[in-house]
Amino acid sequence: MWWMGKADVGSGLSATPGAQNAGIVVRDEPHAGQMISVRPTSPMVMNSASVHRDQIVSSYINIYFPDDIKGSIGLDPWYSLISAVSEMPNKPIMLEKALAATSCIYIGRTKRDNHLLSQGLQLYNGAIRHVSHQLSRKNYTDDLFYTLGIFQVLATLYCPAGLHSLIHQTAVTNGIFQQCFRHVSNTPLIKTLCLAFQRMRLLKALSPMEAKSGVELVIEHSPDELVSDEDQAVDELFHLMAGIAPISAALGMTDVSDDDACHLLLQDSLAHRDKMLSWYSREIRRIGGAPSVGQSGEFPSSTIPSAEHMFGLPYRFPTLDNARIHIVYWAALSILQELIGQAYAYTYPYAPVDSNNKNKEHQLAEYYADEISRGIPYCLQDSMKAWGASGTIFGMGQIAKVYMELGNSEKFMWSQELFKHEAELGSDLAYHMHHLLLFSWDASQKARQGALSPESWSSTSHQSVPATPPSPVSSLSSASTAPFKEEYASMPGTINVPVRPKLESDELEC
Repeated sequence: MWWMGKADVGSGLSATPGAQNAGIVVRDEPHAGQMISVRPTSPMVMNSASVHRDQIVSSYINIYFPDDIKGSIGLDPWYSLISAVSEMPNKPIMLEKALAATSCIYIGRTKRDNHLLSQGLQLYNGAIRHVSHQLSRKNYTDDLFYTLGIFQVLATLYCPAGLHSLIHQTAVTNGIFQQCFRHVSNTPLIKTLCLAFQRMRLLKALSPMEAKSGVELVIEHSPDELVSDEDQAVDELFHLMAGIAPISAALGMTDVSDDDACHLLLQDSLAHRDKMLSWYSREIRRIGGAPSVGQSGEFPSSTIPSAEHMFGLPYRFPTLDNARIHIVYWAALSILQELIGQAYAYTYPYAPVDSNNKNKEHQLAEYYADEISRGIPYCLQDSMKAWGASGTIFGMGQIAKVYMELGNSEKFMWSQELFKHEAELGSDLAYHMHHLLLFSWDASQKARQGALSPESWSSTSHQSVPATPPSPVSSLSSASTAPFKEEYASMPGTINVPVRPKLESDELEC
């Protein structure tokens, strides 16, 4: 079965405040030699299993989502989906169990209540049986579509088998989504949810954990099907982002000895960047406006260390949706800049580079990564709860990748604090990405040590080699990046000025 498997549930149990508020059974953490006692539930919970499930879902919503949610469906369909489903008067048992399973598993994980986690897994298995029955009968209903959407989100919260299992499950679910979409009702909610899940698929495909050679948005839609001006603008952005994949694929297939092919690839890459920059200048109002500069300590987080000494003051956004759009946009530009840097190196192999073998275009990739780092604190402030953090993982993956490739330990380790924070908020996806990136960091550091020249070894033959060599990238310090940041500070995609300054690479001719 392609669905996530069973989890090992330990014997250590702890009280769950959110669960207590919902009136469900919890157990206290026992002392050595003490019998485990069961706290009785309120009579109200015992009246109906449906009441029990509705209460735990309500508890989950209060824990996971911020108190004041503003903005449209944006880049995260989860709130719209769970709100619509939880308010349905007569939910089928499949949908009810799926929603309750997600709530129990999430609260059980974050509150370390293994009893509640076990209950959630039982509900999940029950929902899976209903899904399997409907799939075997090819009964593609609206309820099946909603249930698959819930499982899609649940997979990121609880994937004990690791990233490969999550990627496989997501791919299979997307295939079933396509079949469902051909049969379900033609409602605005279903259309918008399906488009939103496709956007999530594209983000995963462009992320470091799942690189694809080709990605496209396969669901046909017309502009009048999109729910708002903001959604139409975001739709255009994602179609531009889908155009990054062919550039990446072309880099892998281009013969570096073919000067004409390298020049053409570089020009295509620069042209695509111009399209993305033009999109921002054109659509800035429709996505809610540009961010402003916040104040020091304005967005408090109980676990994320301040990084103002590395990136400057954080950004303040009109809404969480607006923040997520900017983070996705900056991440896409950072990815594209890395590809342009490779194309530039193919075309001009003897052009000046810094001490880390990075050209000007690679440095611009770091600049956009720093912009993401200034935007993330707004999303991760305590008042945004887990939902605020969930929309930043694409940007988090990109900044970690950039800082790793540049060899900057301070910035990279700060990015890992973001993953640890989101993992503590209940995301297994963040947990697995954190460990994957740490493994990659260790491997990159060993590679850097192995790349030391014989001369450097002979000059230090009587000295011990440090476990982590000093970072060769002086451009990562605030002092050395000052001229670079001044040059690009007025670019679209940052703040205020809608015209990008001319770059040397713009003068290249095929």
